[in-house]
Amino acid sequence: MDKNKMLLVIIILLLIIVLGTVGGVSWWMLGNMNREPEEIVITPPPNNVLDIREWETFSAGEIQCNLLRDGTRNYLAMGTFSLEVNTKDDTEGLMRLLESKRDVVRDIINTVLRNTTYEELSSPNGADRVKEQILNLVCEAFQTNRIVQVNIASLRYQQI
Repeated sequence: MDKNKMLLVIIILLLIIVLGTVGGVSWWMLGNMNREPEEIVITPPPNNVLDIREWETFSAGEIQCNLLRDGTRNYLAMGTFSLEVNTKDDTEGLMRLLESKRDVVRDIINTVLRNTTYEELSSPNGADRVKEQILNLVCEAFQTNRIVQVNIASLRYQQI
């Protein structure tokens, strides 16, 4: 008889635990269903933060040139380059100017690549350093700080 009473007590306790859990979860879910959905608010960025929605892409196209010779090895670099231009309040027509002076941009990119070795370019931060040099020289040449980023869509090397 003790065994049967013990089994009955265990079954009753398990039943209470299961019913309590189901009741608690149901109560929590019903409480959350009556809430109004949260409103997602997109706040505009502060004035000192660049808004990517105001950028336009200027394509410099594919560029091929020899890298700076490193010892006895010569390398050819091939890449597709573009510039991101902040066009907010574009009263000077910077995109039109870049389009008309595409060769100047391409020459700057070629100059930076020709003065970079394969080892420098293929190092972990090599492409970032090249992009920074291109950005600085292009901004200087066009006397603007509205060119905000240089992108390299693909960059390949070939030993020649």
